[in-house]
Amino acid sequence: MKKRAVFFVFIIVLIILFLSWYMNNYISKTVKYGSYYMEVDTESGISPFVMISENQISFTYDLLSNHLSLGNYSIEGDILTMTTYDGNEKYVFQIDGDTLIFLENSSSLIKLKNENQEVKVTDKAKFRLKR
Repeated sequence: MKKRAVFFVFIIVLIILFLSWYMNNYISKTVKYGSYYMEVDTESGISPFVMISENQISFTYDLLSNHLSLGNYSIEGDILTMTTYDGNEKYVFQIDGDTLIFLENSSSLIKLKNENQEVKVTDKAKFRLKR
């Protein structure tokens, strides 16, 4: 009877370890589809945003520009990397639950048409999923 109890506890521990590994290695590598809006301290301007679907991603940071940053994305660990379809731009975000954190040093330069009217995207800017 004791052997069965020990075996049962052993199986439970293995299941717990597997679930822990699964959550750290699989769940953290996913991102929820939807629109992520940048947190801003001011009411002026429209907040930059990222839209993610199953097959593509868009990053809108300058509404005065006619340029659209649209492309593919990949996820490695907790890092989401967006590459535009033309291959000229790359934007990198750290995934933190329902938040994307912009990594400026790993990303292409963001130039705004009018810095006085637009909201600037800075390093570590947080984009939160809107439901």
